[in-house]
Amino acid sequence: MSNDPVWREYERQVYAEIISKDPGAKVDYDVRLPGRRSGAPRQIDVLITERTSSCEIATAVDAKHHTRPIDVKEVESFIGLLNDVSVDRGVMISVSGLHGSGAQPRVS
Repeated sequence: MSNDPVWREYERQVYAEIISKDPGAKVDYDVRLPGRRSGAPRQIDVLITERTSSCEIATAVDAKHHTRPIDVKEVESFIGLLNDVSVDRGVMISVSGLHGSGAQPRVS
């Protein structure tokens, strides 16, 4: 058994699950991407890169292992990260779900 925190193990489980579901994609764990606006390196739990016949699609995955549901502030923080880095889309995965109706409209 690892000495890593539970949230780190959860990130690795999400990473392994994504690899098993889409073996044709390039999947990287714990990636740092440069922020276009902030200029700071930004951490991505899992980065999926898929190549189509006409382009490359990058998806950032944020894996949350919290005891409480994710609130609107965390969703908005993730949206800010997505806007700062060069990815096409983002996915938040949470063991505890979303809290309240305020977070739901921001998730698409």
